[in-house]
Amino acid sequence: MKKGCLLFLLVGLLSSCKQAGPLSNRNIKTIDIKLDEIKPLPEAAFQDFIFLELETRDDCLLEDISKTVFDDDFIYILSSFGGNIYIFQKNGQYISKLKQGSGPGELVFATDFYVDNDRIYVLDVYRKIKEYDLSGKYLKETDLESPFFLISKHNQSLFLFDPNLGKNNDYHLAIYENGEKSSFLKKKDEFKRVGYMPTNVFVETNNQNMLISHMLSDTIYQYNDEDKSVLASYYIDFHGMSVNSKTIEMRDPRMYQKVCKDNDYIGGIYRLAFFEDQLFFSFEYKKSVYAFYNTDTENVDLYANLLSQLPNPTKIVGKNKKELICVYYMNDLHEYFEDNSPVGDKADKLRSLSSDVEKNPILVILNM
Repeated sequence: MKKGCLLFLLVGLLSSCKQAGPLSNRNIKTIDIKLDEIKPLPEAAFQDFIFLELETRDDCLLEDISKTVFDDDFIYILSSFGGNIYIFQKNGQYISKLKQGSGPGELVFATDFYVDNDRIYVLDVYRKIKEYDLSGKYLKETDLESPFFLISKHNQSLFLFDPNLGKNNDYHLAIYENGEKSSFLKKKDEFKRVGYMPTNVFVETNNQNMLISHMLSDTIYQYNDEDKSVLASYYIDFHGMSVNSKTIEMRDPRMYQKVCKDNDYIGGIYRLAFFEDQLFFSFEYKKSVYAFYNTDTENVDLYANLLSQLPNPTKIVGKNKKELICVYYMNDLHEYFEDNSPVGDKADKLRSLSSDVEKNPILVILNM
């Protein structure tokens, strides 16, 4: 399977629009990142794992998994290379995919989706929200006034994120509720030309709160459902090593990447997840670094290696209540086992499976 490249919508419902004022930093906590305390190889954050083999067929070739959602019955997978959503059984057997095309109810190119009780909300071609039942039957769609890339839902609020797609949109975050749109997270002028393709920015913590983070900020924000506020909740202190702390006007995403590479700057955080008292995220500092922040003790553990028996995953593509979901491509595993002997029965099984590099990727599940 090929790997995609990481870098390079409710007119009828809108009755009013408001923009958020300055964000308060009350009660903001600082997460102190000490780069000289990254635990070196071979120490790893996880010592064990389980894996799921996804059935490979001509009609379900997954070239770039960007998101997975597990519900009680099915696994929903977004392949960003083709912009479609695939449905698998919990044992990895393929069931179906949402129909693609230009007809009514068909997907053109999905960038994100959200599963809520009995419905799938799909963000299609940046400007449409299409709704399906859990089996993939089309229900309805709604147009959006400006382009967005990610979608989520929290109670009765609909969240949309713009990673600098909309030239006329001054805010990253839009929240719709009861026909009213509120805008938050004003875009930085120096980063407005840095368009990118995030895989997740929304993380639910409980029935009342949601965390929001994105690559162009070192602050994690919190949405409170009770008073409908978005406030700075955590600031990640990289001690001057983050490009986001610099005032540099970026011409485009390539310049952003080049400035990070040439100066060993950290280009934001990725893959935020929350587990009871643990906040997880990753960032790039010469290589991948995985951070675990205990919200009770405020202790931070940093690892260069996520799993002791395997290479670092290509992506972290989802989470369950107490699990991280990672994706491994067969060619990556094949190359790894050519140079490394498998340790344990599970790794040995993966070495055997990876001999066929045309198979669908493997999902690896890590229990927090």
